Amino acid sequence: MNAHAQSSRHTQWFDPPIEADIRARVEQVKTELAPHVVGRDRKGSAPVEEASLLRQSGLAALTIDNGLALFRKADDRRAAIGARWQHALFAIREISRIDLSSAALLGYNYMHLLRIEIAGRGPVFSKAVADSLQTPTLWGGANNPGGPAADLKRVDGGYIANGRKSFATAAQTADRLVVGESYRAPDGHEKRLTFVLDASTPGIVHANDWDGIGARRSASGSLVFENVFIPDDAIFSTSAADPTKRPLNESIGSLAFQIMFVNFLNGTALGAIDTALSQLHLRKNGQNTSVPDYIADTIGNSITTANASFALSTVANKAFGELVADIDENRLTPERRGEIADLISQAKVASDAAALSVTSRIFEAVGARSATLKQGLDRYWRDARIYTLHDPVAVKIQEIGRYAVDLELATPSANS
Repeated sequence: MNAHAQSSRHTQWFDPPIEADIRARVEQVKTELAPHVVGRDRKGSAPVEEASLLRQSGLAALTIDNGLALFRKADDRRAAIGARWQHALFAIREISRIDLSSAALLGYNYMHLLRIEIAGRGPVFSKAVADSLQTPTLWGGANNPGGPAADLKRVDGGYIANGRKSFATAAQTADRLVVGESYRAPDGHEKRLTFVLDASTPGIVHANDWDGIGARRSASGSLVFENVFIPDDAIFSTSAADPTKRPLNESIGSLAFQIMFVNFLNGTALGAIDTALSQLHLRKNGQNTSVPDYIADTIGNSITTANASFALSTVANKAFGELVADIDENRLTPERRGEIADLISQAKVASDAAALSVTSRIFEAVGARSATLKQGLDRYWRDARIYTLHDPVAVKIQEIGRYAVDLELATPSANS
């Protein structure tokens, strides 16, 4: 039994049924990513090879392809929607065990497609699906509401964009982009326009300036717009800039990103354990000797911490799929959204803590030999640190407490 199998032997109790074909595709991606992941992490730069691998894998269309067996085998449409989201989140988590940057390329692809879907502008989503099914397509984007902004100027038939957007994860190697930007309408109201662009649109420049300590190959640098034309028919949302005033369906977008982060972090914690066990088994070299107590203690605590978070996340994953199904059936309510937001927040708090704890403590099990650039064990902590800093987990803890004590649901926001 290899290290991955040993550290994963209980996870089958948490996971939903996963189609053999999808599981095989995910394992193939992991197998191809593993050999040079440490070198890629040290190099940074654009993940061209990883993006190509993901396109070829057939995983990019998991959430939109109604022809997949996992969709057709479901008892009804609601169950099918839930199943495909559980498969997508499974893929994100498992790839994160090897290479979080590649998981980010895939995860953001799913989230941008969902944002188009839930906005309710059918023609834009239909075209997105048709394009993605006709040719393997990856979606990236730039939507950071707190960073630099691009200026939008109204012209005949659309808008002209100039400026810079930061944290454009997955955009540099994407085929299509989803971009959100604030715009003050002639009536004085501030709107947030969200639109689709082909990645090769004239005037789009990738700054290639991502220098994060983790997620080194997630293509999270800046996107620059130089007189980029945005046609009216590419815009799929013109909701309020204030997230508390957006349509209920569109508010699910923030929860989608949070459940994605949960799976990134759980995969990262499990991946650190996998790597540590591989190193420990190599050192034993077939000898039938027990490890020192302190090593057994560290590994035991790490596995327990990671799996506790993992178990909670599988419940949250299922609930998120049901939330998307609620939108599909036009039955989403604020109360339902708030209850599932609370569950996802709990999973986020748990996965943040688990990832930071496990990826740091695991060094105590494998010792000084693991603290080298060649081993690359530090990348798990660096990857976890990047995504645990995305938004303050302290806010989520407060929201969870207020809901428990005061029955006060969290107000929809950019992160809740």
